[in-house]
Amino acid sequence: VAAVGLDRAVRAVKDAGLDLSGYCRGGMFTADNAHRSAARDDNRRAVDEAVALGASCIVLVVGGLPQYSRPGSAMSKDIAAARNQVHDGIAEMLDYAKQARLPLAIEPLHPAYAADRACVNTTKHALDLCDALDPGRTGAIGVALDVYH
Repeated sequence: VAAVGLDRAVRAVKDAGLDLSGYCRGGMFTADNAHRSAARDDNRRAVDEAVALGASCIVLVVGGLPQYSRPGSAMSKDIAAARNQVHDGIAEMLDYAKQARLPLAIEPLHPAYAADRACVNTTKHALDLCDALDPGRTGAIGVALDVYH
C-alpha cells in the first residue's frame, strides 16, 4: 500500500477478486511521549486502509520496549510499562476501529521479539488483553496466531 498508494492497492485487490483475511499491521504502541501521537495517527490510518481494502480484521504487532528519543539514550528495560502502553494503545485504537466496524487481532510473537517488536509473547497474554479490553466479548478484538511465531 505504501509503495503503490491506497487507491491502486484497492483496485488491485478488487480486480483480482481477493478477500483479505487480515491487514498487517497496526500496533507499535510503545513509544516515548514525543512519538505516541504519531503511533496513534499511524494506527488510525491503518484502520482506514484496512476498511478500504475490505480486510476482515487488522493484525496488531504491538511493539516492544520503547527507545527514548533523547540523543544517546538507551532502550527502556521496563517491560511492565511497555505492556501498560500496549493495553492503553489498543484501548484507544479499539474505540476508533469499532466506529469503522473493523475487528482488531493481537498477534503474540515469540519472546525473542519482546525487545523490539512485541511485548505480548504468549497466547494467554493476548487473550487476557482481549478479555480486559472487550469483557462482553463483542467480537471487536481477538487473537491472530502465526505459526512462525
